[in-house]
Amino acid sequence: MLNFIIGLILVAIPFVLLGLFSDKKKGFIIILFFLLLFHTFLAVLTQALGIFYYWLIISISALADFALLIFYFYKKKPAFRIPKIDWVLLLVMAIAALTLYQVHYNYTGKINLTTDRVVQYHEVKNMKYIFPYFSDEWYAVSLIKHSINSHALPLRDNLNNNFFFNLEMFFHSLIAEIMLVLDSDPLTQYILISMFFNILIIVLVYLFLRINNISKLVSAIASLSVLYITCGANLPGIWHLIPVHLGIIFSLIGFCFLASNSIFMAILSLFLVFLFYPPLILFLGLGVLAFLFEKFFKEKRNLFKIISYSLIALFLLIPVTYIILMLSPMAGFIDYIFSRVFYVSFYGPNLTNINFYNIIPWPIILLALIGLPFVFKQKKWLFYVFLLGVCFWFFYSFISLFNLIKHLFFFI
Repeated sequence: MLNFIIGLILVAIPFVLLGLFSDKKKGFIIILFFLLLFHTFLAVLTQALGIFYYWLIISISALADFALLIFYFYKKKPAFRIPKIDWVLLLVMAIAALTLYQVHYNYTGKINLTTDRVVQYHEVKNMKYIFPYFSDEWYAVSLIKHSINSHALPLRDNLNNNFFFNLEMFFHSLIAEIMLVLDSDPLTQYILISMFFNILIIVLVYLFLRINNISKLVSAIASLSVLYITCGANLPGIWHLIPVHLGIIFSLIGFCFLASNSIFMAILSLFLVFLFYPPLILFLGLGVLAFLFEKFFKEKRNLFKIISYSLIALFLLIPVTYIILMLSPMAGFIDYIFSRVFYVSFYGPNLTNINFYNIIPWPIILLALIGLPFVFKQKKWLFYVFLLGVCFWFFYSFISLFNLIKHLFFFI
């Protein structure tokens, strides 16, 4: 317990820098971004060097926090001011925490079992299950535990200890580092880390809306509606923690930066989205491009030149990058990726038709439709991101060509 408290304090110390920001919401987003970036870099570097030990990670984290405290106390301006407490945000966090807590520690409702020969539901009451629900979480736990025990990158198959290309390496590395800092057991404490990151998703939704000048009450209702997104055996959602959740977090951080006109930080967020869940680059990337083009239109710059130069650079960059990678030690990794681009789905020729109204409650859909004209008028880049999501849902649900789209993004 003492090691857990020490680790929690070390993770929380960087947020004292909030006192240096006049805009606390933007300050929190910036601190969170660099905190996750720092721990990702620390995890991957120490694991790659085979020095992923508790005492070393704690020491480096403590030194980094000490440097931040020195910077904070010797900063002349702005002067320290105790930030005002957002009681609505605290209420949102409390409701989210209690709701997600009940999923594993006091669940009442329907479940299905892997031992069932046919799909059927069983009613349970006040069920306690302290382990992950989703299958991907179980092999994540295995890789995380292996990384902690071997002090190395999660690139070994636990069954035979053979090397394999782990396309989710950054996710497993970061969670392993967090588990190590908090001195937690990956098997029994994984759901607590899952709760933390899913609460963080809800907090980021709230902050994104507040940055866009939405009232606290509406922001609270909208962010808590995330809890109503359906979770199922084949549909991971807010109850689980897999790489897409980290991708969503960094995407939301990028959206917050765009909403606050911090385009450079939004582009940096794209880098972390690429590391943790590359397909989401489509959404954040489209938001960044739409934001830039909108600014260029307003400033009456030569958009045609910008697009032309960008396309020329892209067409030159892709083949040159490919040739360099194929001539480098990364050639095997590139071949592996291309072998995963086209594959036979577990569903075979069948389409996975998931109706959106079974995932998102009707009241939320209707309210979203009412708000769309306002989004288009005030935040066109966000409207285009929404439109892209609708198009993907349409292709996945009704058109057989969805396989071609799906195969291009092998993480989906």
